[in-house]
Amino acid sequence: MILERCKIRNVIQLLLVACFFVPSSSYANIFLNKEILKYDIQVMGVDMGEAEVSIVGKRQWRGKPAYALLGNVKSNTKWSNIYPVDNMVASIYNATKRMPVYTEMEFDFNRKIRNYNIWFNSGTGNLVKVRKNTKKIRRKFFNKKIPRNAQDLLSWIYYLRALKLNVGESFSFTIFSGNHSYTVKCKVEKIESLETRLGNHRAYVVNMKITRNGNKRYRKEAVLWIDSHDTRLPLKAKVTMPFGLTEITLSSVSKKQL
Repeated sequence: MILERCKIRNVIQLLLVACFFVPSSSYANIFLNKEILKYDIQVMGVDMGEAEVSIVGKRQWRGKPAYALLGNVKSNTKWSNIYPVDNMVASIYNATKRMPVYTEMEFDFNRKIRNYNIWFNSGTGNLVKVRKNTKKIRRKFFNKKIPRNAQDLLSWIYYLRALKLNVGESFSFTIFSGNHSYTVKCKVEKIESLETRLGNHRAYVVNMKITRNGNKRYRKEAVLWIDSHDTRLPLKAKVTMPFGLTEITLSSVSKKQL
């Protein structure tokens, strides 16, 4: 277990990761601090809950430096009466290679609990090893072949922040959820002003088209706003979920030097 065996509950199953990109010059600055990003979540204009993603600290993983990442999404009391959510993800992330090496996830969607342990690059041919636990299936092990440098449901945030974004350019993403590989085709549409609780920002607007396992019938769209300054903070996202249009907006940032 990772992060001194702290309980793990994960991040929003929302967007995804990039396979090929040019790192920005500020990439190294992302991992200078213990950083906590908090987000408000609204569904169809109604407050649903909060999300939090953070850099917990530096770790050694099999003798090599890495970073411990933690994220969670939890519904508030009112929303829990409709559709309770209490999810966590923890990742050990190799910032040099820009990819996760190990991930633990605990999902509680509407009282249906699933747990995953994922070992990335566990063998040749871009394989990942997965252990899945549910109420019906106890400790099911299986291997999956995924695209090279695929991210998990949390690490994509830090991977994406390393991108050098240019208006008019397109790029691709892949993320592995424990069951499926998702591909996102993205285009940087423009830079615009965005007002948040933290003030006004100049932000890149990135449109995303999402497919699953190459199945063109599975198609979702999302929009992401990324701060154009230094550490490329994800400021806001819009995505259509099964229960309606969901908006996630940055509400606070705290940092402490590692």
